[in-house]
Amino acid sequence: MRLLPLLALGLVTLLAFAPHEVAAQIMPPPVTMWELRQNDPNPFCSNPGFTRIDLAMPQSARVELVALSSDGNQVIRTLYDGLLVAGFHALAWDGHDASNTPLPNGMVSYRMTATDAQSNVLFQATKTATVECIVGVQQDRWGIVKRLYR
Repeated sequence: MRLLPLLALGLVTLLAFAPHEVAAQIMPPPVTMWELRQNDPNPFCSNPGFTRIDLAMPQSARVELVALSSDGNQVIRTLYDGLLVAGFHALAWDGHDASNTPLPNGMVSYRMTATDAQSNVLFQATKTATVECIVGVQQDRWGIVKRLYR
């Protein structure tokens, strides 16, 4: 399937499946339910590195996808905010906050909220990703290897 870039904000990119472009291609099944999938890879490293977040939408809607602080109370970066058509969508995120600073090792949540034209919430879900950056390995005198994190 051909992927079309819809949005490029720094290192945040949204991709959408475009099955209508080539009729001879195998069509994905129609989306019948809302879904926010687990990011992949998980864990991922925020410097350098990316993780992919997949969305499934049975109808067009305004979508807000945000990364949240470890306690889940503060938006640390808006990953997407706009209209999306029904179907499958994928977002690549570099693991940086709004000031373009790589996130430290630990847990970070991301939340998708889909609303209709009257601002009624159609779907909302939250998932948790793990940021884990290994800067090297060290072997002790007994041969045990330890991972070193930033």
